[in-house]
Amino acid sequence: MSGNPDVDNTPTVLRDGRVLYMRWDYNHRNQNVFHHLWSINPDGSNNTIFYGNVYPGGVFINARQLPDGEDIIFTLMPGHGRRNNQGSIAKLSPPFDPSDPFAFKFIEAPHRRYRYFEPIPLKDNLILTCDAHNIIIMDTNGIQITIPVPSV
Repeated sequence: MSGNPDVDNTPTVLRDGRVLYMRWDYNHRNQNVFHHLWSINPDGSNNTIFYGNVYPGGVFINARQLPDGEDIIFTLMPGHGRRNNQGSIAKLSPPFDPSDPFAFKFIEAPHRRYRYFEPIPLKDNLILTCDAHNIIIMDTNGIQITIPVPSV
């Protein structure tokens, strides 16, 4: 849909109708460090940078809009990515400058970074996610309830 000759990934529809997705932008630059968020209209018009893409950084994937507001949550993985899209959970709060490398905020404690899998936004600014051993519900401030999954 975007016309990108490389890989587009994890699309979602924003409330305003645009499709938000992660674009692996390998065109004329390092293929390991430009994996940022782009948006496009459903008809294929207005394909543009949503966040990132000016500076090299991690992989911005699994972006979703919180149902109770405009904030976007996503998984941020270091470098070229990690197994099964495991990473940190971060939040963008509009309005933000798409080229500001400091516009997003991590929403979990620093000692817990890079351990979460695909965040799913819930009502009341809650996020459902998991790590390798637990189901986790957290709020957008990083306060967590952890539910251990019994081993089988």
